[in-house]
Amino acid sequence: MLKAGLKAPRRLEPEAKLAIAAILTTGRKLKDLRRMSIVEYESDLDLPGCNPEGLIWNKDQISWRFIAGTADVHDARRNKSKRAKKSRGRKGVATPPVYQFVYFDVEEIVQDCLKQFPTQFSPLGKARNGPAPLFVSRKEAHITKIEQLLDTRRPVECGRPRACSRTVPSLERFLTRAMTFQYGGDLVGAMRLTGREETLGRTANYYGETFVSNAATSAKRANGILRGDEKWVPSYAPDDQRIGNSMSPVWREVRDLAEACRKYLKKTARNPLKSHKAMTFQTVALLSFATGHRGMGEALPGSAAIDEITGFCKIHDKLRQRADHARMIWVADVAREQIAIYEDHLGVLGSLLKKQDHQRVLNMVASGRLPIFSIENGAMVRLRYRALWQDLSTELGLWRPMTPNAGRHWLRSVLSGRCSSDTLHAFFGHWLLGNEPWSFGSCLDPLLYRSEIDGVLTEMLKKIRWHARDATGAVA
Repeated sequence: MLKAGLKAPRRLEPEAKLAIAAILTTGRKLKDLRRMSIVEYESDLDLPGCNPEGLIWNKDQISWRFIAGTADVHDARRNKSKRAKKSRGRKGVATPPVYQFVYFDVEEIVQDCLKQFPTQFSPLGKARNGPAPLFVSRKEAHITKIEQLLDTRRPVECGRPRACSRTVPSLERFLTRAMTFQYGGDLVGAMRLTGREETLGRTANYYGETFVSNAATSAKRANGILRGDEKWVPSYAPDDQRIGNSMSPVWREVRDLAEACRKYLKKTARNPLKSHKAMTFQTVALLSFATGHRGMGEALPGSAAIDEITGFCKIHDKLRQRADHARMIWVADVAREQIAIYEDHLGVLGSLLKKQDHQRVLNMVASGRLPIFSIENGAMVRLRYRALWQDLSTELGLWRPMTPNAGRHWLRSVLSGRCSSDTLHAFFGHWLLGNEPWSFGSCLDPLLYRSEIDGVLTEMLKKIRWHARDATGAVA
């Protein structure tokens, strides 16, 4: 006991410095870092009973390995807490989430802190014999020492920082907020990389995927203040690694969908009934990927619902028709062209539809809604989005079925990192009551909002060869 007491002070300060550096550069909470180990080989983290997160340190590879903060992981944590309260001590049964791992480069400041340990206490030497804990000091003493270091007055400072910035929670919030509020920052990408869960990003975390290389670039920029510059060093993670919702369609799938719609239009051009079906597929698919439609709620917007000058359109695509659920989007030029073509197509269906049904179609178009329907024995049969997308996936022979909100997932992935976080929340309708993007207290500029969306969306739709097409498959 005496020896342990003498060793503790020599080990406590290096551990406190290491914790501060690790929290700032990775965004992870102290309680999570204290459970991690340092290993020489990545396979050691996969041993039974070992925490899958930790620091990998050998000659070929120096990196952190963390569990990505996906929606599944956050849901599992919340459900575990709810079960614990409900069972009052009795353990509940839960299905563990599928972990997606993300790798962090180890910043120089962390490496310097590891080298400050006395030789006999260095975790680097212990890691050669298997997983070694990063921190072994008592939790209370560890936190106290960290707060003492944060409270130390620097010679160059004219005064102490405010008290709330000298705490462990303030350290833990730094990286997530720095990644969110920088240019092109995305709260969802920051949450997935740092593992933190923010209330504003809880819903948005279910949508799309984040390229690890993009998120790592954002983290490097945020950590530039610690290095004295903002230079970016390539991440250890491969460029094509993605974290998030695995059901999000990839670029190749979207390009194949656009090509399949073109071929189906050309194939059915001489059959009026099938040609209408093909035009419905083309219009719904293009608008879903251009507007981020949820695939529920009201019909797709028509020309009458879109402002001719600005291109703005307010849509309700939730089942609950409330004013605070409406979102204002900018409709791309190619989507507006497709809407006009589809409306002209609906206007010449008088020979296929009964008179009263055709009039209903024209009335919906005049009110700014695009009717989605099939024609059976001259009658208009309204289609649900889910049934429509199932039929579309079967008819077009897609190798993986598309869901009604597949375009929303893809669009969230495309815009992430290329638009501001405020623009993303406004476009997809992800906000909390009281901080609506178009309320009287909002500072969001509609012109900047439109410029950001236009600059990215138009280019991306061209890359996947989405064009407005008529019933013959020809580009308008």
